[in-house]
Amino acid sequence: MQGTKTLISLLGVLSFAGPLGAQIDSVDVVTLSFHWPVGLSARITHVREQIRDNGESVDTTGAAVTYSMHVREHGAGRVVSFDDFELVGDPLQDGGEIMQQLTEQIGTFMPALVIDSAGDVIEISGIDQMVAQVRALLQPMLDSLPPEAGGFNRLLERMLSQAYFEAKALEDWNALIGLWRDAEFELGAVYQLEADEPIPIFPGRTIPFVYEFSFLERAPCSEERTDSSCVVLEMISVPDADSLATLLEAVFGEAAPELAEGRIVYRKLDLENYIRLLTEPRGMVPHRLDIIQVFGGDIEVPGEGQATVYQERTRTFHYVYEQEGR
Repeated sequence: MQGTKTLISLLGVLSFAGPLGAQIDSVDVVTLSFHWPVGLSARITHVREQIRDNGESVDTTGAAVTYSMHVREHGAGRVVSFDDFELVGDPLQDGGEIMQQLTEQIGTFMPALVIDSAGDVIEISGIDQMVAQVRALLQPMLDSLPPEAGGFNRLLERMLSQAYFEAKALEDWNALIGLWRDAEFELGAVYQLEADEPIPIFPGRTIPFVYEFSFLERAPCSEERTDSSCVVLEMISVPDADSLATLLEAVFGEAAPELAEGRIVYRKLDLENYIRLLTEPRGMVPHRLDIIQVFGGDIEVPGEGQATVYQERTRTFHYVYEQEGR
């Protein structure tokens, strides 16, 4: 399997874009090194929320799951496994739209990752077992789908696939480790990079992105602590608008081929992704990860004219460790 050397491991090609604000008197530099010890164990709470505004109504859907993470020895280095998944709350009683609820629930699950000592992913395992577990947990929602939901059923099967979970696992690991590992950041500076990135739900497709990275501050690793042993890192990425519009129009055509002749046209499109990570610089043991996607644009809908759409999706991971002192 291709490792996670997709962004910051290419640190030599990053360009320095200058300070965020006024010149600082003393330079604070953080160096990030990866090391997750065998025996590291955490309880993770993963919350997903999506807000959609079509100009006429606003709806919110979400999902939350808690699960355990374990780091164990492996012949290639370490295996990071996840188990004991528990859905939080009853999404069927939240009033959200059933298909979107299913999408959010599926996106909370993670397969096991085999990593080498440098933090590169070399294998993703256990997806078949995890898909079976996901189907069992979500069966009540699956049974509630109307028979005419053919387009969504095709999307659902794509999400419950080996390719989807592999791509999503690499994307999440990149946000947690791969984006930052072995990097050195100066407080108040912005670093830029351009790269083509894959789209998890459509494996094999990529879009050009422009990335900006920064080291925002030193901070406590949790609300219960008062020291500054963690750092806050931020990444902002913006895709090429034309490439994104082409992909979205193709996605719409696949989900609803009966409307392919009069597909949605994107007249204006804005998308920004934000990743904010609270982590220990030495070892890169994470304590909180926020992944935010903001999407807006003007579209032309077949037979309905133009409309303005806005969507904000937030994913938050909280890590609580069994070992004292973390």
